[in-house]
Amino acid sequence: MTPYHSQYWAHLLTLKGAGGSIENLTRSISNARVDLNPHQVDAALFALRSPLSKGAILADEVGLGKTIEAGIVLSQRWAERKRRILLIVHAQMQEHFDDGSPSYEVHVSRGFTTLTPSAFNAPNDENPRPFRIPIDEKKNIRSMLFGGFSKCLFPVQKFDSDTERRFSVMLENEATVLKWVKPSKNTFQIHYEGDANYEPDFVVETEAGYYLCEPKAEQEMEDTTVKATAHAAALWCKHASSVSSKPWVYVMVPHSAIDESKSLAGLAAQYTVKTE
Repeated sequence: MTPYHSQYWAHLLTLKGAGGSIENLTRSISNARVDLNPHQVDAALFALRSPLSKGAILADEVGLGKTIEAGIVLSQRWAERKRRILLIVHAQMQEHFDDGSPSYEVHVSRGFTTLTPSAFNAPNDENPRPFRIPIDEKKNIRSMLFGGFSKCLFPVQKFDSDTERRFSVMLENEATVLKWVKPSKNTFQIHYEGDANYEPDFVVETEAGYYLCEPKAEQEMEDTTVKATAHAAALWCKHASSVSSKPWVYVMVPHSAIDESKSLAGLAAQYTVKTE
């Protein structure tokens, strides 16, 4: 037996532990995302106690956590590499299932986050292109580097589309725009679904306020995920405005509305996303 397999079997035996003991569940419940009560752990131990048992009925009173108890048992079986697990839900329970809009836990704090430049991948012979010059091979724009900015916080940027490039030209042309940037990943803590994090395409500061800007293709405007991120970003701006010297605004602009001759203020007046 190789050292690897020896360690594997030792790990497996640790997971199985002694029947009916708390050690049997240690690994299974160590990463639990709910607060477990002692009676729930006892019920799970009862269900797992006998290796010859064909099953168990968990019949606590309503509200005592039978679902959690069953989840502990399933987690332990999964940790023991049991993969033939069947979960049956009574059809009547489907009537009580509600997949409503996600709620948000808001934490507002004063402080700052240091912006860090993004690490770009580009061909060895790729030099920053003047951002104002239109490009012919628009389908390859994601592999291109652009420079020559005067208001961008970083000297070099990448764009996901030519529409984003034209949006940057509009920002550079507008006198009221003080500075702008395309933020790196995880700069903002805007969660819209579970742990999913949203990052806006542009962050802009003007004399009047701060803007999170999202150029978006028309066919994506009604997408469920896009709507969820827009709602989360608008709510983030609402709370950010409460601790900021200038208001924060979220603007989702369709590609067809972006033109180098237009202004951010004009687009914001038409495409600002507001919370109810």
